Amino acid sequence: MRVAELPAGGDLAQEVYQKPMQLLADHDVTHEGCDEKSARALLPLYGVLAILIENQIFTVACSKGYNLTNSNHGKFECSKDIWVSSGTPVCKSFSCASLSPVVHGEVEFADTRHGSQASYECHPGYHMLGKNTRTCLDTGYWTGQEPTCKQDEDLDPTIKKSTSHTTPMVPIEVVLAVALTLLYLICRKRRIFKFRSKII
Repeated sequence: MRVAELPAGGDLAQEVYQKPMQLLADHDVTHEGCDEKSARALLPLYGVLAILIENQIFTVACSKGYNLTNSNHGKFECSKDIWVSSGTPVCKSFSCASLSPVVHGEVEFADTRHGSQASYECHPGYHMLGKNTRTCLDTGYWTGQEPTCKQDEDLDPTIKKSTSHTTPMVPIEVVLAVALTLLYLICRKRRIFKFRSKII
């Protein structure tokens, strides 16, 4: 890599890539001139050739999950058979925000880069509502929503204990039916007794 002096007032940058061995060592970068081969030799790690216009201008894009740290460094122009750019293009992986443990639970993840997965787990006595895993997308966001940990018993144990010994309520219809049945039996018994007394 060497620096070339550009004409005053020009839009071309001052950093010129002639043999960027540190970027892609497996490329043949000895080819002279502005063409597709020499353009590809300048691509950064995880970089792809996005646009090539008549061997005069080309732009760099990044593979899925990566983004240019400075979009201005992704444009090259040909000047005197040499590709010129305003800076070194670098493709950096997307990262998601760090996750905090849920209430009554924990979360584990190796890192926050694109493709990383986070796992949630509830403390003993609690069960999970929602999915227990989330994945970091190439948009910089985790999939889904944060799950919640809910206590296994919906009611407080002291409330359950007090209500478990309460006498169950009997419907009023049942009470009336039993009362009418008893009244009928009593009245019938009296009638039978009177009838027998008359016979005797």
